[in-house]
Amino acid sequence: MARRIVLFGATGYTGRLVADALVKRGARPLLAARNEQAVKRMAEELGGLDTAVADVARPETLRAIVDGDTVLVTTVGPFLRWGGPALDAAIGAGAIYLDSTGEPPFIREVFEERDAPARTTGASLITAFGYDYVPGNLAAALVLERAGDRATKVSVGYFLTGGGAASRT
Repeated sequence: MARRIVLFGATGYTGRLVADALVKRGARPLLAARNEQAVKRMAEELGGLDTAVADVARPETLRAIVDGDTVLVTTVGPFLRWGGPALDAAIGAGAIYLDSTGEPPFIREVFEERDAPARTTGASLITAFGYDYVPGNLAAALVLERAGDRATKVSVGYFLTGGGAASRT
């Protein structure tokens, strides 16, 4: 059975990138954001997608668009400030949750504080599913698979070089 994709934070920079990629691959996500006019305009630009108004300041708006058949993709950050309501909505509904965070304290919260409630409802939580961590985690998983029982630990480190700037928070 196909699950419904809800993209929360669709009108932000990362949200737009995700929406474009999903549509390019044939998906028709429900676009959700706090600004009704902006999300409707974006939905029309992407071929007439469905939209919803959802705002972390009103968690019930998130709960209203997430159920057990939802894949909730959230790009609303900074996650330490605004990530909790989407995470709670997914856990409460027993949904699949993916976020684009790169914030270690939020990632830790997902693992240490939200794992048990998610297991209770059947929710699946996939945090840090953005460029920040996926390449290193994938490389580590491949190394562990290839090494088998010979490996006991893999450490992945990241560093920045060049003149790039971090995204705004």
